Amino acid sequence: MKIKLFSVAVFLILLTGCAHYMINLKTAENYYNAAIKALEANDWANARMYFSRAWGNAMMGNADTRIISMLRYEYGRASGVMCDWEEAEKALEEAFELDVKSGGPRWMPLVELARMSIAQKKYIKAKKYFERLMPILQEIQAETQDPLGYADLLDDYALVLERTGEQEIAQRHRERARQLRDAFPGLTAHTEITPYGRQCNN
Repeated sequence: MKIKLFSVAVFLILLTGCAHYMINLKTAENYYNAAIKALEANDWANARMYFSRAWGNAMMGNADTRIISMLRYEYGRASGVMCDWEEAEKALEEAFELDVKSGGPRWMPLVELARMSIAQKKYIKAKKYFERLMPILQEIQAETQDPLGYADLLDDYALVLERTGEQEIAQRHRERARQLRDAFPGLTAHTEITPYGRQCNN
C-alpha cells in the first residue's frame, strides 16, 4: 500500500486551490478513509468501491497527480483481489504512468502488475513486468532499503524464470534471496503482498 499522504495533500490543495474544488476534495478524502477501514476489515469489495469514488471526486477536485496515482494504484490492487483482471491492469498501468510523470514510486505498480500476472499463471507477461521493474529496484537500492521485501520479489522473479525456462538465472535469484534472509534474521518486509484472486465475485 502506498504511503497515506492523502490528508496532508488535500489540505495543501485546499489552501492554494479554487474554492469550488473543496467539496470534491473533502468527499474524496472521506471515501479514501472509508476505503482504508474496509481494507483493515479485509473487505476488498467495499474498499474497491470507495477507492473508485475517491478517485472520481479527486479528479473533479483537481487533486495533485500523486493523489490520483495513489488512488488508481489502490483501486487496481482491489480490482485484482476481486479478479477483475482487465480493470486492475488498466488502473495499475495508469498509476505507473502518473508516477513517472510526478516522480512518484513507479516501482510499486510494476510490483503489483508482476504479482498479479503470477496469480493468473501468466508467466511470460509477469517476466516482462519484472524486466521493467528490476532496473528500477537497482536504481533505488531496494535491496538495502527493504532486504526482506526484495528477497520476496527475487523469489517471485525466480518462479517466473523457472516457468519460462531460465533455470540457471532463477537459481541465482533464489540464492540471493536466501542470503538476504540469512543476513537479516527476524527482520520482516516493509511491504505487503496483495492477495490477488482471493475474493472473486464468481
